[in-house]
Amino acid sequence: MIDRYTRPAMKAIFDADHRLEVMFHVEKVSAKVLAEKGIIDQQKVAELLEAKVRLDPKRMDEIEETTRHDIISFLTMISEQLPDGARSILHYGMTSQDLIDTAGALLYLP
Repeated sequence: MIDRYTRPAMKAIFDADHRLEVMFHVEKVSAKVLAEKGIIDQQKVAELLEAKVRLDPKRMDEIEETTRHDIISFLTMISEQLPDGARSILHYGMTSQDLIDTAGALLYLP
């Protein structure tokens, strides 16, 4: 966004850090729902929810230089920080577009 045409509140909505937070939130909620339905293991979801993940746009950019795919770089950045159980259920049953569309719809929520 071009700063002179953007108000601070609008810029914050589309900020890279905020976008990554919302995307990770979508991943966690999706995993919780799948566990509630008995599709994936509750313990693995607990590992995902308890993991201390640092969302790092610079690391994502580094990974994307190789993958040439924004969602694969996002998932790889997170996976690097997860225990094996949580890593195995991250993005389970989702497509890249599922994540992009859902997170995009949620960006403006407080």
